[in-house]
Amino acid sequence: MMKSYQLALIGFGAAGQGLARILSERADWLREQRGADIRITAVCTRSRGTVHNPAGLDPAALLAAIAQPGGFQNHPDRIDWDAAATVAHANANVLVEVSPTDLTTAEPATSLIRAAIGRGM
Repeated sequence: MMKSYQLALIGFGAAGQGLARILSERADWLREQRGADIRITAVCTRSRGTVHNPAGLDPAALLAAIAQPGGFQNHPDRIDWDAAATVAHANANVLVEVSPTDLTTAEPATSLIRAAIGRGM
C-alpha cells in the first residue's frame, strides 16, 4: 500500500538541502521499495524566500534555485508566506522544522511544531 507524505520544510540550510538531495536521488526507490510517495510541497526560509506548490516541488530544482543569488526570489512557485503561514496553508501532512532555533527558548520551532500538531500534521 502506497503512503503519501507532503512535506513542508521550515528552513533550507544544510539539513533541509540534504533531505531535498536524498529525495531527488532516491524518490523512485522510496516509492518502489518502501511504498512511500514523498513530496515537498513548501519550503520557507527566513531570508531566501518561500515556495509552495500543492502538487509538489522538484527537489533538484529547489537545490538549484537556492544556490543562486536571491534564492527562491525568482522561483515560479514563490509565495509571500512566513513560517507560520507556511504551516497553516502549505497543503502538507508533515512538518520538517530545520530552521535556526534559539537554544534557550526553543523558538520559533516550538510554536511552529505546536501549530502543526494542531493542524493534524
